Amino acid sequence: MGSLNNQKAISSLLIIIIVSATVIVAIGAVTLYLWFNPGELITEEMDYTDFTAVDVSSAFTVEITQSSSYSILITADEKIFDNIE
Repeated sequence: MGSLNNQKAISSLLIIIIVSATVIVAIGAVTLYLWFNPGELITEEMDYTDFTAVDVSSAFTVEITQSSSYSILITADEKIFDNIE
């Protein structure tokens, strides 16, 4: 009886290890694909007015230029543009 429980525990542990390894490899593959296959850079003008601050919360290069008019131009890889708010 104890042997059967040990086999079930070992089988469950192996399944968890295999699934975890598969997920880790898949995430790594997607990361490498995006790293070595960058998309095209696109620039979009965002429709914001009367803003008083800019919040950048990751590793980006930001250029802020003072002007008499409000405008925001964002240039980014097309693959990550949907993640920009």
